Amino acid sequence: MMSAGKTAESTSSRENATLDFNAAAAKAAFGKKIAPDDLTVVEGIGPKIKALFHKHDVQTWEALAACSVDKCQEVLRSGGKRYEIHRPGTWPEQAKLATQGKWEELKDWQDILKGGK
Repeated sequence: MMSAGKTAESTSSRENATLDFNAAAAKAAFGKKIAPDDLTVVEGIGPKIKALFHKHDVQTWEALAACSVDKCQEVLRSGGKRYEIHRPGTWPEQAKLATQGKWEELKDWQDILKGGK
C-alpha cells in the first residue's frame, strides 16, 4: 500500500500498469471486453498457452513483456510437442503494447500478423 509521502513514480511498475489500464479504450480497439493482464490478448496465445505461462510465473502483460523470445519458447517446450508449432517472436512486444495501453497500435499490428483474417 502506498503511503501519503510516496509519489506515483515510486510505486512499482506493476501497480502503475494496473492503475493505467483503460478497459474502455481496450474494448474500443478490440470490440470486446479485455480483462487486465489477460495474456490471451496477445495474438497467438490461447487459454492453454496462457496456462503454461502461468505455470512459469508469467501472469501479467508486464511479465510477458520482460520475457525473451527464448524464454517464451522454453515455456512452449514445457507443454510438449503440440506447442512447437507456435511462434512467440512477437509476444513480448505485443505484451509491452498492452502494458502501455497502446490498444489501437496493438490491434493494427495483430491485424497484420493474422493477415487480415
